[in-house]
Amino acid sequence: MHRRQHAFTLVELLVVIAIIGILIALLLPAVQAAREAARRSQCINNLKQIGLALLNYEDTFKTFPPSVVYGYPGDRSSATAELPYHHTWVTKILPFLEQQPLYDQMNPLLPAWDIAAGAAMPFARPRLESLLCPSDYGLTQPGPATHGTAVTCYAGCEGGYGWEYTFSFATTSSVAQTYPELGGKETAGIFAPTFTCRMAAITDGTSNTVMVGEVFSRGYTASPGSTPAYYRCGDGAPIASDSGAFTRSAFVGVPLPSTVTSFFSTCGFTHPDGTAIAGYWKTGSAILAPTFVGRYGPNSYWPGAHGSHPGVVNVSLADGSTHSISETIQWGTWCKLCARADGVPVPEF
Repeated sequence: MHRRQHAFTLVELLVVIAIIGILIALLLPAVQAAREAARRSQCINNLKQIGLALLNYEDTFKTFPPSVVYGYPGDRSSATAELPYHHTWVTKILPFLEQQPLYDQMNPLLPAWDIAAGAAMPFARPRLESLLCPSDYGLTQPGPATHGTAVTCYAGCEGGYGWEYTFSFATTSSVAQTYPELGGKETAGIFAPTFTCRMAAITDGTSNTVMVGEVFSRGYTASPGSTPAYYRCGDGAPIASDSGAFTRSAFVGVPLPSTVTSFFSTCGFTHPDGTAIAGYWKTGSAILAPTFVGRYGPNSYWPGAHGSHPGVVNVSLADGSTHSISETIQWGTWCKLCARADGVPVPEF
């Protein structure tokens, strides 16, 4: 006797497919969130290792590395042209990041950019995973858009204002009107330009001073209506175009143009290829030094710190600890964190 086998009807099949679809829709966000949590954890670990490398460097040489060595040692009292050099703070800590072979390729007597070849020196080209945020989907692969240079997603903090080796807000400034405690206070950071910082210079305390922060490899653009873009937090958006990017080269430091600050040109510094400082370096995507300025709050504009993780920017403090800073942090608190010697207490962050 043969039994009739029951087959799925079309309706039953569609119901099963619908249930599977619903389950996938429910599980997918959880899977994506878990993956992002893992990437964020790896990013924080990268910052931890960079922070420890900087502290080990300081312990060895009794000073932190300079942000960029823009020219050969010489007289800074006049605008005498300086020969290009442009090694960054990242090159200095390579041995402390277990990258001794790469460091050994670097000739400290030669520039970071080969002027004759019109390209980065060989040591400045390799991609290093430890310098990249795993959530960054921009220009992390050296190529034409990065002008052949290796990039980094981690930038040293120039200070609460930035672009100058020393700066204080006038008591009559708009900043001091909103944050009177900052009026007349020094806002330079650990990686202030042309300044080499010793641990003793961090008088605000190492647990209250940002040393390194995240930067999205294409940079951020200010949201429409955000004018001016500075002194704001969390109202920017990632730059979508490679050609319009502002990317941080890991090993080739570039001065800002004279349209932003005349400080570099009056010191006789040049771009890495020896050309005069007039605009951002290179056409298409601009190459910047691996630093950021605190004048622009988290996730607001390309000169500041900005990450690839929703709503936060990861940072390493001068005590070696790492933190995820909310993009909604009060700008005054962010400025105080970026400065090493403003003497102003830092609120909870």
